[in-house]
Amino acid sequence: MKHLLIYFLILLYSSNLYGQHSKPDTLIASSYDGKIKLDGQLTESCWLEAVVIDKFTQREQCEGSPATEKTRIAVVYNSIEIYFGIWCFDSEPDKISAQQIGRDFSWGSDDNVELMISPFNDNRNGYLFVTNPNGALADVWVGDEGNDFNKDWNGVWDVAVNKNEQGWFVEMVIPFSTFKFTKDSIQVWGINFERNIRRKKEQVLWQGWSRLYEIEKISQGGKLFGINNIQQEAKIEIKPYMIAGTELTDNKPDNSVKIGGEVNFDITQTFKLNFTVNTDFAQVELDRKQINLSRFSLYYPEKRQFFLEGKNYYDMNVGSARLFYSRRIGIDQNNIVPIIGGARLFGKLNQTNIGVMSLQTYLKDTIPTTNYSIIRIKQNISKQSSIGFITTQKYSGKGYNRVYGADITYSTSEIFGNKNLIVGGEFALSETKIFVENENIIKNNLSYNISLSYPNDVIEYDFGFTSVEKGFNPEMGFTNRKNYQMFYTELQFNPRFKNL
Repeated sequence: MKHLLIYFLILLYSSNLYGQHSKPDTLIASSYDGKIKLDGQLTESCWLEAVVIDKFTQREQCEGSPATEKTRIAVVYNSIEIYFGIWCFDSEPDKISAQQIGRDFSWGSDDNVELMISPFNDNRNGYLFVTNPNGALADVWVGDEGNDFNKDWNGVWDVAVNKNEQGWFVEMVIPFSTFKFTKDSIQVWGINFERNIRRKKEQVLWQGWSRLYEIEKISQGGKLFGINNIQQEAKIEIKPYMIAGTELTDNKPDNSVKIGGEVNFDITQTFKLNFTVNTDFAQVELDRKQINLSRFSLYYPEKRQFFLEGKNYYDMNVGSARLFYSRRIGIDQNNIVPIIGGARLFGKLNQTNIGVMSLQTYLKDTIPTTNYSIIRIKQNISKQSSIGFITTQKYSGKGYNRVYGADITYSTSEIFGNKNLIVGGEFALSETKIFVENENIIKNNLSYNISLSYPNDVIEYDFGFTSVEKGFNPEMGFTNRKNYQMFYTELQFNPRFKNL
């Protein structure tokens, strides 16, 4: 009992050791019909007249202290695009760290600025944009306030950076078509900004600067007002293709022609429908070679654009097992299996995320024509919690494999006042039926996982239990290990003292 009392005294003390950030602040975007030259100079009249924020607070090194370098940010927009002007003043510009270049760069070692924006203003989901003094680009779709990431998401946007003796300065432009947002005439978006100064190991944020949160915790960010009367028109995107070729064998030509394509239709601002016929993945980037010296299967990321968009609407894991792994479709033992066609529907209806998909593959050699289907529904509850279910089916003339799953997550940032707590559970049943002469073989097996996480700055605690039966078989998913039970628990105490 004595040790338990000491534990809670430490917990309460750490909650009040530093002053916490105030209520979310607001930023006003300014309408501008003139032309903005993307050069990082920030000389257009709109930047001189725009509302500016410049109060940034340290998360690291000294939580709650003002930033040691000045940062200013303003937002302007027109009917097509939104612009961000960012002034990163630096008293020692020759010491600015900027090594990375290109798209999807690793920003951990460079000075950088990060923009977290939630056009739906749902305090859950959003988009993270990152750039550095070289003008490199990185973007991530963020779900459930950082519990879900899609680093393969690539938005349409651009930046220009100007470096001089005062620091480095950014002009960023993002077309409204990159986002999904409501049809309201008056928009209110969630937003936050972060700047990292590597030589000082300094991390400063506009809002949500407590060490209890990361920038992905959009509920701790601010609000962007002033964007009015913009439209996100429903659009149809058609991607046809034709491939023709000839092969000469024994002086006999064998001509072939393949025609197909995709049709993408934005039904509403929140729902998208994809159709595909004779899907072609010839332009997809090759997988990076991996050497496997273990007895476990290797995981390769999805790179086919058709499956990347809206990927988060289909995801569900039970521990480390993925119940849906899109590379199971159209690929068998690293061999391409042509897809006849199919359709996908995904999006958000109020507080419900919906993903539906069905695709059919051709017969190839000994691989029968196969249908792959999935339904995933996830309902948001209260501020951060959710409940959902999933069903997948792989069906061919040899039999079928079905998986039924459910998950529930309770998440709060208000335990013991302002601490984080996440409690979750996932359950899945696989059913495999093999058609054989005069007999059908059916196998049912389970997998489940329960977890509790208390991810806070001074005290962190994690607990979990996972069980996967030997015959658990998600044929449309990925699991590199079966027939095991695993229990884990971890407690960390990381005291921080203000005067050290």
